[in-house]
Amino acid sequence: MGKRYAEIAVNSTFPHWETFSYAVPESIDARPGHAAYVPFGRLTLQGIIVEAHDTPVFSPPEKIRPLRSLIGERPLLDEDRIALAKWVAARYIAPIFSAVALMLPPGFERQPRTVVRPLVDPAEIDGLGLPDRPREALEAIVQAGETDIDALREALGAKQLEALLAQLEKQDLIVREYTLAPPRISYGASGQRGGSCRRTASWSRAPVNTISRTSRSRSRAIAWW
Repeated sequence: MGKRYAEIAVNSTFPHWETFSYAVPESIDARPGHAAYVPFGRLTLQGIIVEAHDTPVFSPPEKIRPLRSLIGERPLLDEDRIALAKWVAARYIAPIFSAVALMLPPGFERQPRTVVRPLVDPAEIDGLGLPDRPREALEAIVQAGETDIDALREALGAKQLEALLAQLEKQDLIVREYTLAPPRISYGASGQRGGSCRRTASWSRAPVNTISRTSRSRSRAIAWW
């Protein structure tokens, strides 16, 4: 079976009028309408697959990064809703994800949560011969058993954390998994959940500094909603 690629509308900080091309790992059955976690600069963001095919639309195949995982087992959108989202984006010159988001169920735009889990026992660490920094990171992960990447960043510092995790992951010493953070619950003045309770699904966006991709530039943004 040949390589497969997905065109994904990514929920990023900056509005984009085009999709991004990602490679689909052989173990993933990615179809249009599926929600997915994708690498985006140094972040992991959510996106919706709007097309899946054998040839990437953007960038040479060797420069395309693979999507990380699907969100859920079934597609969130059918072909008709994807087609409608594309029409909205084209008709109103709207960012593609903003158009797709109109079709999504409530609560989708929650912040992705990255969990790091060890694949080795404490007794195995001494025999691995790791340098000091990777060993320190692995020991922290093993001690926690399973830890949120934000907690790990606080414990070890943000500097070179991604490189350390990538190194440990490449050696099959840890695994990263992605889930949706629970929705935030806001309480009314009474402090009681109920009539005065407002439940919101929050999306915390961070700036993206480096994105390797060919895209068209737009000279203006139109508020269409």
